[in-house]
Amino acid sequence: MCKRRRVALTLLLLISVVLFSLFLMPGRNTDASALRADYCRGLQLYTGDRYIWGGEGRFGIDCSGLVRKGLVWGQLINGARTMNGGPLRNAIALWWHDCSAKELLGGFRGWTRVLFTSSSIDETDHSRLQPGDLAVTTDGVHILAYLGKTTWIEADPIVGKVIEVSLPTGNPWFNRPVVFIRWSWLEDQKSVQTQP
Repeated sequence: MCKRRRVALTLLLLISVVLFSLFLMPGRNTDASALRADYCRGLQLYTGDRYIWGGEGRFGIDCSGLVRKGLVWGQLINGARTMNGGPLRNAIALWWHDCSAKELLGGFRGWTRVLFTSSSIDETDHSRLQPGDLAVTTDGVHILAYLGKTTWIEADPIVGKVIEVSLPTGNPWFNRPVVFIRWSWLEDQKSVQTQP
Protein backbone atom coordinates (compact mmCIF):
# COMPACT_ATOMS: atom_id res chain seq x y z
CA MET A 1 0.00 0.00 0.00
CA CYS A 2 2.78 2.45 0.95
CA LYS A 3 4.69 1.61 -2.25
CA ARG A 4 1.64 2.35 -4.43
CA ARG A 5 1.11 5.64 -2.68
CA ARG A 6 4.77 6.60 -3.21
CA VAL A 7 4.54 5.69 -6.91
CA ALA A 8 1.32 7.71 -7.29
CA LEU A 9 2.85 10.74 -5.57
CA THR A 10 6.00 10.47 -7.67
CA LEU A 11 3.94 10.26 -10.84
CA LEU A 12 1.84 13.26 -9.79
CA LEU A 13 4.99 15.26 -9.01
CA LEU A 14 6.53 14.31 -12.37
CA ILE A 15 3.41 15.38 -14.28
CA SER A 16 3.32 18.66 -12.34
CA VAL A 17 6.98 19.37 -13.13
CA VAL A 18 6.44 18.65 -16.85
CA LEU A 19 3.37 20.93 -17.04
CA PHE A 20 5.08 23.70 -15.07
CA SER A 21 8.15 23.41 -17.32
CA LEU A 22 6.02 23.86 -20.43
CA PHE A 23 4.75 27.19 -19.12
CA LEU A 24 8.32 28.32 -18.35
CA MET A 25 9.67 27.43 -21.78
CA PRO A 26 10.71 30.39 -23.90
CA GLY A 27 8.17 31.56 -26.46
CA ARG A 28 8.96 31.05 -30.12
CA ASN A 29 7.29 32.26 -33.28
CA THR A 30 3.96 30.58 -33.88
CA ASP A 31 2.68 29.47 -37.28
CA ALA A 32 -0.47 31.60 -37.65
CA SER A 33 -2.23 29.14 -39.98
CA ALA A 34 -1.68 26.27 -37.52
CA LEU A 35 -2.95 28.45 -34.67
CA ARG A 36 -6.01 29.41 -36.75
CA ALA A 37 -6.80 25.70 -37.23
CA ASP A 38 -6.33 25.03 -33.50
CA TYR A 39 -8.56 28.02 -32.73
CA CYS A 40 -11.35 26.71 -34.97
CA ARG A 41 -11.10 23.31 -33.25
CA GLY A 42 -11.27 25.09 -29.87
CA LEU A 43 -14.41 26.95 -30.97
CA GLN A 44 -16.08 23.77 -32.19
CA LEU A 45 -15.64 22.14 -28.78
CA TYR A 46 -18.60 24.29 -27.69
CA THR A 47 -20.99 23.44 -30.55
CA GLY A 48 -24.39 22.61 -29.08
CA ASP A 49 -23.62 24.05 -25.63
CA ARG A 50 -26.28 26.21 -24.06
CA TYR A 51 -26.23 30.00 -24.38
CA ILE A 52 -26.07 31.84 -21.05
CA TRP A 53 -25.36 35.55 -20.93
CA GLY A 54 -22.04 36.06 -19.12
CA GLY A 55 -21.24 32.33 -19.33
CA GLU A 56 -17.77 31.07 -20.14
CA GLY A 57 -17.89 27.31 -19.84
CA ARG A 58 -19.37 24.04 -21.02
CA PHE A 59 -22.50 24.54 -18.86
CA GLY A 60 -23.30 27.82 -20.60
CA ILE A 61 -21.46 30.36 -22.69
CA ASP A 62 -22.18 33.68 -24.37
CA CYS A 63 -20.88 35.07 -27.66
CA SER A 64 -17.79 36.86 -26.31
CA GLY A 65 -17.06 33.96 -23.98
CA LEU A 66 -17.12 31.60 -26.97
CA VAL A 67 -14.60 33.53 -29.06
CA ARG A 68 -12.27 33.97 -26.06
CA LYS A 69 -12.52 30.42 -24.69
CA GLY A 70 -12.11 28.98 -28.18
CA LEU A 71 -8.82 30.86 -28.48
CA VAL A 72 -7.77 29.84 -24.98
CA TRP A 73 -8.18 26.21 -26.04
CA GLY A 74 -6.53 26.89 -29.41
CA GLN A 75 -3.50 28.45 -27.72
CA LEU A 76 -3.28 25.58 -25.21
CA ILE A 77 -3.55 22.96 -27.96
CA ASN A 78 -0.98 24.76 -30.10
CA GLY A 79 1.47 25.35 -27.24
CA ALA A 80 1.29 21.75 -26.01
CA ARG A 81 1.57 20.29 -29.52
CA THR A 82 4.58 22.44 -30.47
CA MET A 83 6.13 22.53 -26.96
CA ASN A 84 6.05 26.33 -27.13
CA GLY A 85 5.57 28.26 -23.89
CA GLY A 86 4.40 31.45 -25.62
CA PRO A 87 0.93 30.24 -26.65
CA LEU A 88 0.47 28.65 -23.24
CA ARG A 89 1.13 31.97 -21.52
CA ASN A 90 -1.10 33.75 -24.06
CA ALA A 91 -3.89 31.31 -23.16
CA ILE A 92 -3.57 32.17 -19.47
CA ALA A 93 -3.60 35.92 -20.19
CA LEU A 94 -6.66 35.57 -22.42
CA TRP A 95 -8.44 33.43 -19.83
CA TRP A 96 -7.65 35.93 -17.06
CA HIS A 97 -8.80 39.07 -18.91
CA ASP A 98 -12.53 38.83 -19.51
CA CYS A 99 -13.87 41.11 -22.23
CA SER A 100 -17.04 41.86 -24.14
CA ALA A 101 -17.72 41.95 -27.87
CA LYS A 102 -17.64 45.74 -27.69
CA GLU A 103 -14.20 45.68 -26.03
CA LEU A 104 -12.86 43.29 -28.68
CA LEU A 105 -14.20 45.66 -31.33
CA GLY A 106 -12.17 48.43 -29.65
CA GLY A 107 -8.92 46.45 -29.87
CA PHE A 108 -8.94 45.12 -26.29
CA ARG A 109 -5.36 45.12 -24.88
CA GLY A 110 -4.04 45.37 -28.45
CA TRP A 111 -5.20 41.80 -29.05
CA THR A 112 -7.54 42.57 -31.96
CA ARG A 113 -7.50 44.90 -34.93
CA VAL A 114 -10.19 46.05 -37.35
CA LEU A 115 -10.07 44.56 -40.85
CA PHE A 116 -13.06 46.24 -42.56
CA THR A 117 -16.76 46.97 -42.18
CA SER A 118 -19.75 45.62 -44.09
CA SER A 119 -23.48 46.16 -44.28
CA SER A 120 -23.91 42.49 -43.27
CA ILE A 121 -22.16 39.13 -43.14
CA ASP A 122 -24.46 37.94 -45.95
CA GLU A 123 -23.18 40.74 -48.22
CA THR A 124 -19.48 40.22 -47.40
CA ASP A 125 -16.87 38.95 -49.83
CA HIS A 126 -15.68 35.97 -47.78
CA SER A 127 -12.47 35.72 -49.80
CA ARG A 128 -11.26 38.68 -47.67
CA LEU A 129 -11.61 36.59 -44.48
CA GLN A 130 -9.56 33.84 -42.91
CA PRO A 131 -10.67 31.17 -40.44
CA GLY A 132 -10.67 32.67 -36.96
CA ASP A 133 -11.69 36.16 -38.06
CA LEU A 134 -14.51 37.72 -36.07
CA ALA A 135 -17.61 39.72 -37.00
CA VAL A 136 -18.90 42.15 -34.36
CA THR A 137 -22.20 43.97 -34.81
CA THR A 138 -21.53 47.69 -35.08
CA ASP A 139 -23.37 48.27 -31.78
CA GLY A 140 -21.03 45.75 -30.07
CA VAL A 141 -23.92 43.54 -28.94
CA HIS A 142 -22.95 40.28 -30.68
CA ILE A 143 -19.83 38.57 -32.03
CA LEU A 144 -19.38 35.57 -34.34
CA ALA A 145 -16.29 33.63 -35.47
CA TYR A 146 -15.54 32.52 -39.02
CA LEU A 147 -14.68 28.83 -39.49
CA GLY A 148 -14.00 29.06 -43.24
CA LYS A 149 -15.95 28.04 -46.35
CA THR A 150 -18.75 30.54 -45.53
CA THR A 151 -19.44 28.82 -42.20
CA TRP A 152 -19.66 30.73 -38.92
CA ILE A 153 -19.96 29.72 -35.27
CA GLU A 154 -21.81 31.74 -32.65
CA ALA A 155 -23.35 31.49 -29.21
CA ASP A 156 -26.77 32.59 -30.40
CA PRO A 157 -29.04 34.14 -27.75
CA ILE A 158 -32.08 33.72 -30.01
CA VAL A 159 -31.53 29.98 -30.59
CA GLY A 160 -30.22 29.52 -27.05
CA LYS A 161 -27.08 27.54 -27.90
CA VAL A 162 -23.79 27.51 -29.79
CA ILE A 163 -24.47 26.83 -33.46
CA GLU A 164 -22.56 26.58 -36.71
CA VAL A 165 -24.25 28.45 -39.54
CA SER A 166 -23.46 28.11 -43.24
CA LEU A 167 -24.48 30.77 -45.74
CA PRO A 168 -26.98 31.49 -47.06
CA THR A 169 -29.09 31.71 -43.93
CA GLY A 170 -32.12 33.47 -42.55
CA ASN A 171 -30.39 34.01 -39.19
CA PRO A 172 -31.00 37.70 -38.28
CA TRP A 173 -27.43 38.24 -37.00
CA PHE A 174 -26.17 37.81 -40.57
CA ASN A 175 -28.20 40.78 -41.85
CA ARG A 176 -26.89 43.42 -39.42
CA PRO A 177 -24.03 45.88 -40.04
CA VAL A 178 -20.75 44.40 -38.79
CA VAL A 179 -17.10 45.18 -38.30
CA PHE A 180 -14.65 42.38 -39.06
CA ILE A 181 -11.72 42.04 -36.68
CA ARG A 182 -8.78 39.65 -36.27
CA TRP A 183 -6.91 38.43 -33.21
CA SER A 184 -3.30 39.70 -33.32
CA TRP A 185 -2.07 36.12 -32.84
CA LEU A 186 -3.82 35.13 -36.08
CA GLU A 187 -2.32 37.82 -38.30
CA ASP A 188 -1.81 36.76 -41.90
CA GLN A 189 1.95 36.34 -41.82
CA LYS A 190 4.17 33.31 -42.16
CA SER A 191 4.62 33.52 -38.40
CA VAL A 192 3.70 35.85 -35.60
CA GLN A 193 5.62 36.59 -32.42
CA THR A 194 3.98 35.27 -29.27
CA GLN A 195 3.83 37.50 -26.25
CA PRO A 196 6.45 36.88 -23.56
